[in-house]
Amino acid sequence: SAEVYGSETVRIVEDAAAAAVAARNGGTTPSPFFVYLAFADTHEPLEAPQRYQNLYPATMQCKSRMMLGAMVSAMDEAVGNITASLKRTGL
Repeated sequence: SAEVYGSETVRIVEDAAAAAVAARNGGTTPSPFFVYLAFADTHEPLEAPQRYQNLYPATMQCKSRMMLGAMVSAMDEAVGNITASLKRTGL
């Protein structure tokens, strides 16, 4: 879910930035926007895309610990993508 939520939030940020630019060009005040994002990645079911699982050794004694690490890595990447979009757009 981190990839889906993260991508959608990046889209919202980019849309808000484009609307702000359009408003400035038209001489109006841009509309504020608000995003509340509650990741559920550190809860069950324990699952993550394979590319995140590959970051952790398959030989870990506890499979659920490896999967939790993969889930947190997916969430961390999504937060990084959102932060980058905010910086890129000046928001």
